[in-house]
Amino acid sequence: MSLASLIFLSVLFGTAVAPDAVIVLVALCLLAEVCVVAVQILARLVQRTSRNTSAPSSAVPYFSVHVACHNEPAGLVCDTIRALHAQDCPREQYEIIVMDNNTSDPAKWVPVRDYCASLPANVRFLHCVDVKGAKAGALNIALAKSAAEATHIVTIDSDYVVSPGFLSCAARVLEQVGSDFLQFPQAYRHVGRATHGISLELEDYFSFHARSANGTGLMLPTGTLSVIDKKALESVGGWPTDGVTEDAHLGYILCAAGYQGRFIDRAVGHGILPLALDDFEQQRFRWSNGNARVLRRAILDRLQNTKARGRMRQTVVIASQLTAWLSFLLIPVAALLGSLLFGSAQPLLILASALCVTIGVGRSLLPLLIGKAHNDLRTLAGAIANRLALLPAAARGTLEATLTDRAQFIVTRKDGGPRGDRLLPRDHVALLVLAALAIPAAMAAGSLACFALLPLFALLPAARMTHAALEAYRTSPQFLLEFAKNG
Repeated sequence: MSLASLIFLSVLFGTAVAPDAVIVLVALCLLAEVCVVAVQILARLVQRTSRNTSAPSSAVPYFSVHVACHNEPAGLVCDTIRALHAQDCPREQYEIIVMDNNTSDPAKWVPVRDYCASLPANVRFLHCVDVKGAKAGALNIALAKSAAEATHIVTIDSDYVVSPGFLSCAARVLEQVGSDFLQFPQAYRHVGRATHGISLELEDYFSFHARSANGTGLMLPTGTLSVIDKKALESVGGWPTDGVTEDAHLGYILCAAGYQGRFIDRAVGHGILPLALDDFEQQRFRWSNGNARVLRRAILDRLQNTKARGRMRQTVVIASQLTAWLSFLLIPVAALLGSLLFGSAQPLLILASALCVTIGVGRSLLPLLIGKAHNDLRTLAGAIANRLALLPAAARGTLEATLTDRAQFIVTRKDGGPRGDRLLPRDHVALLVLAALAIPAAMAAGSLACFALLPLFALLPAARMTHAALEAYRTSPQFLLEFAKNG
């Protein structure tokens, strides 16, 4: 049993034996949700009154492009390398380092090595075993192997196919506006009508958080399609290896060191969506868990460093981005269900937990509705369904990051093989059953308790919608054709 599940059950039954202690926990979660809302509002106010002070660069950049891969389909990685090799940027201005780490199956890395060997000398392949620190550890090896003349490090996920003008675009941006690191938006290929909503839900981070942070120079990199000044990266010790979201962690370290980042709102590369709900849940758990750990470090740094306390604008903008995937709903949901089911029915406990659930769900869904009038109702419904379906995973990741430093980096599967998706996800089914049993007590408790139960009924249908959309995605003719080509 996971730590999050154990805590959920403890709070659920604890409402009957120790309701006062549960009220304290719910109050802390309510405070956290209110603080997140306040931070995200303040971040937008700060953006309106801030200016990015980065200066244009006159130097011609030399890009060292790093592709870290682990246990990936060889054809998929070769497609990524092929697109990078086809850049319209002069070949003497960039190199490509493919860093395969800890892949034990030669059928997955040997073809990539052989393909790289057939390309010009500016493409290199490295295969290392016993690499520590997951993706960050692999990127640090690539950093150490980068050309001495390299001015910027570019990171590309192994499933991303970039446009021919990607590096030329990055060079023009650096020449025009400068910045210590750039971040281009992540986008996805083979997106059809069934998966427009999922794509919109993922895009929300860039449209709601990245654009707001852009004017401040405090945009955090997201790990792929990132362009980072090599000297800046080396000055902070390279990629941090003690977390599971090395991109956000690095961004925080760079910003704290005084470096500036900029979001470039132009799609220059497209990757593969997670191929099943299980994969999506693991990814969202990692994002929320890793960002919560970085946020915890940022808070501790601010408390311990008197100079850092004065940089309120920086703290607010960075915290707003780090809270994008966080959810503090696990404890208040357990408290609400427990107080309704086990007869404690303390009005204060029901009120606090119902209010926390309402604020938490509303905070998660509201960004999807702001400025999305150009999207049809089906797309919005798909985005909302995806956000709801992944809330349990986000809540588990956030809570476990708050209580423990244990974390495991799980690579999101990108192969087209069979999936082991459960027909009925356990978390979603359990919450639906408990919510159904709590209906009579909720009706007696009042409208707020009933309203707070509604999202729990929506979780399972939302998960089934996401499952169906991803199944349509991975069985679409375009997707099947690509993976047939890649073997």
